[in-house]
Amino acid sequence: MNIKDLMTDSVSKVAEFEVACDDMINSRYILAESKIIKIMQTVALSTVLQRIISGALKGFNYIETASSWYEGGIKMPESEKDQVALTFCILADIDNGKIYLNDFLRKFFWDGDINSAYETFNATLIEPFKNFVVGALSQAQEQYEEDQPITRLERKAPQEESINRFERSPQYTAPSTQYESAATQQGEAVQFENPQMEVNEIEGLERKAMNLADVIERYKGFSQNEKDEYIFMCDTIANKARGDISSARALAIGLKRLVGEIPEIMPYMAELTEELGC
Repeated sequence: MNIKDLMTDSVSKVAEFEVACDDMINSRYILAESKIIKIMQTVALSTVLQRIISGALKGFNYIETASSWYEGGIKMPESEKDQVALTFCILADIDNGKIYLNDFLRKFFWDGDINSAYETFNATLIEPFKNFVVGALSQAQEQYEEDQPITRLERKAPQEESINRFERSPQYTAPSTQYESAATQQGEAVQFENPQMEVNEIEGLERKAMNLADVIERYKGFSQNEKDEYIFMCDTIANKARGDISSARALAIGLKRLVGEIPEIMPYMAELTEELGC
């Protein structure tokens, strides 16, 4: 692929990246993990996106940056480059299961509501991340138009990793080791413990609610209003499961009746109701 092909390819890939970021910003918390996977896929499949992000990661110390955080807030780095590096490391750790998003939101962005915390997370991390990458591509495009050389990023061999919580595209490979968090590179781990409940006690319920919401969003037989209502119910079930199982069960029963016996959705609904014991 010559440089013109690379730049042409980058335009479409970054367009997909921008759409993926906007999709996450405009979604509810219940769909967050699938949106994060989509963002990571666009990066994994684009040489130019990798080049932009690898430039931001150069010299960035994730552990040192994380040590400055305090409960109830993340201290963002001053430079845009470091902000992008931090955001990518956090997304990679969520994608790899090293950070549990619900706990992360509750510890650093909590204001009493999970969706509000998620909106703050997106405003603090995802929007600046998107703007930097898109802006960097514009600068690269200008360089190309001025016939300035742009060095292509050399890909490293993909590293083995465990299967993620969501099924990935066969083309998806994990970001190379240069993208792994400093926590992994330095043999340490940044821990985000759940202050209210053990993760393994609630993760199954939330996962099944998220999977059901994702299937509902993709189902073409519902109106947008119906999708919004059903996804909101999935969201509420996930939140209620942390301390009000009776309400979560009642909502799940109501959701099951509203959705009806749709073959594409029934297996996911059955998993959720079985987990709740209703």
